[in-house]
Amino acid sequence: MSLRVQVLILTLLVLASFLLFNILFFKNQDLVKFSRVNQSSLGEKEKLKLSSLANQNDLLSFQNQNLNSGFLKTKKPIRDWNVGDPIIDSQAVLIESLDDNFPFYYHQVYKIWPLASITKFLTAVTVLEDFGLNQKIEINEEMLKNDSKNFFRKGDIYLASDLLKLMVVASNNAAAEVFEVYYGKEKFINHLNEKARKINMLQTKIVDASGLSKENVGTAIDVSRLVRYINEKYPEILNWSRLPSVLIQPLNRMESVLVNNINPLVDNKNYLGGKTGTLLEAKENLAGVFLYNQERLIIIILGSNNRLKEVSNLVNWLDKAYIFEHN
Repeated sequence: MSLRVQVLILTLLVLASFLLFNILFFKNQDLVKFSRVNQSSLGEKEKLKLSSLANQNDLLSFQNQNLNSGFLKTKKPIRDWNVGDPIIDSQAVLIESLDDNFPFYYHQVYKIWPLASITKFLTAVTVLEDFGLNQKIEINEEMLKNDSKNFFRKGDIYLASDLLKLMVVASNNAAAEVFEVYYGKEKFINHLNEKARKINMLQTKIVDASGLSKENVGTAIDVSRLVRYINEKYPEILNWSRLPSVLIQPLNRMESVLVNNINPLVDNKNYLGGKTGTLLEAKENLAGVFLYNQERLIIIILGSNNRLKEVSNLVNWLDKAYIFEHN
């Protein structure tokens, strides 16, 4: 190949590289401009979007939209100190933003308290992360011992995913105990406590998978960390928790059962998921995510005499105690 031909080929390669660079550069510039336009108009668009969703009849669609999509970036809420702190009827209360960690209100958030059925959220995370959704589990005699609602039959085979839905939606204690028996109680409880440490639930101690024991304890801070972990890693748990009902069927029988959600908050379109827990020693507990003023809030209530009334009072207090300025 002559020198002239080599020079010509080299020149053509340089020109091609230059043209490719310019094409990519200007394309990226257009994308940047497009992104800036979207960002500058996000406020009005998001308001219209939320307004439209609020008028829809499909409650789950609205909740899904707000649990999984982005939110308006707001300025930090301004506390109106002319309004006093709320009157609390609980042992511990935590209210903070899920999106930017802003602390709206803390009351005894490091107080150790029985978790009751909030434990089932930790159980769900452990099964999802350590054992998997597709495990097939056969019901045996030992699993039937504490099935007070006679839901299971010996020999039935369930997917772990269906047992988790039953446990989260109906707060079925026997479903949680099925995992204990199947994997071995000591092994499974060790997994739960290791998971709590991984999530940085520093004061949490677990002795059973269902939350029936008063010795399952933790703090409001611990529970908020669990909710954040679920939202980030396993949002399907929150999705299950706000289903009005779920159909459960063993793999080896045609008979299915419609199981209703026992949490009345599922009828609230601003409820984005969570878990309640009730025990004589714990009173009424709640770990929930709520849409409030275009923000997602984590609300943790431990040891309440009436958690639904407490939630309502806290939201009413937020209306008075904070001023929100959206960009």
